[in-house]
Amino acid sequence: MIVLSFGGKHNGSNSHTLMMKYHSVWDDQTQLQNNEWKALIHPETKEKLQLNDYGLSTRAYIGGTNNNLLFISSNNSINVIDITTCQYLPVDGKIPMEDSYQCIIPFAPQNEIAVNEFVLIGTKNCMRMKYDEKKLNFSRYQSLQVYYWDIMDMVIFL
Repeated sequence: MIVLSFGGKHNGSNSHTLMMKYHSVWDDQTQLQNNEWKALIHPETKEKLQLNDYGLSTRAYIGGTNNNLLFISSNNSINVIDITTCQYLPVDGKIPMEDSYQCIIPFAPQNEIAVNEFVLIGTKNCMRMKYDEKKLNFSRYQSLQVYYWDIMDMVIFL
């Protein structure tokens, strides 16, 4: 599992972009190079990737056929970064949503694996999106109705 930490630019502190290849400490096959925070570095230029432009409303999701794509939702836009090359992929990143704070979760029909399909859930609206890795674009935006209840500290969406 890959864990990313980006942010830190608050009250004058420097921003950071870190990555960890996480393996459970309970797993007998834990390797020495895992579970350490490392700067996300471009393999060719050796420069650290900085995600300075993202603020408090930023959410991210790792997807892609090889789990190599980082989808970053911030305000009303979405960016895609290939974390193996540290390159932004060209996309039309405008999200037709009113909310600037969203939750991004993988979406998969029953018994299927979610690869590049996810749902953005905001307080006012909800949107199902699908990213096409070959065409490097979002091939579908589908607005969904938001119905939810808070029952015993669990949020249930319909």
